[in-house]
Amino acid sequence: MNNTDGNRLIKFSETFGRMVAGPQSGKPLVLRDWQKKLLFDLAEAQPRRGLIMLPRKNGKSYLSSLIALYALCGDGEEGAEVLGCAGARDQAKLVFNIAKRIVELGPLQNNLKIYRNEIVQIGRASCRER
Repeated sequence: MNNTDGNRLIKFSETFGRMVAGPQSGKPLVLRDWQKKLLFDLAEAQPRRGLIMLPRKNGKSYLSSLIALYALCGDGEEGAEVLGCAGARDQAKLVFNIAKRIVELGPLQNNLKIYRNEIVQIGRASCRER
C-alpha cells in the first residue's frame, strides 16, 4: 500500500476504528471495499468540505466520525481543529457520540481526551501509525 493520503486514511480507520455497538462492539473495524474507495477518493481530493450521500443505515455517521478523528490527530497537522455540523442537533450529537465511543474502545484513548462536547489531543501526541 502506497503512503498516499487516501491509503493513510484507510490504514488509520482500520487501525484505530472500533465497532461501537452490538455483539461486535470493541472489535477492530474492517472496511468494505466500497468504504475504502470512498475514503480513498475523499482523502486524495483533499477537499475543504465533502459530501457523502448514501442510503439510510449505510454508516454515514460512522464514516464521518472516522474522518473527523483522522483530521484531528491522524494526518499530522499540529493544532488541528475539526468542527462538525449537521442539519439537526441530534445528528451532530450522534456523530460526536460515535467518535467518542471509537476513542473509548480503542488505542486512541491514549492520545485523546474526551470532554462533554469535545475531543482533544493530549499534548502533542500524534495518532499516526509509525
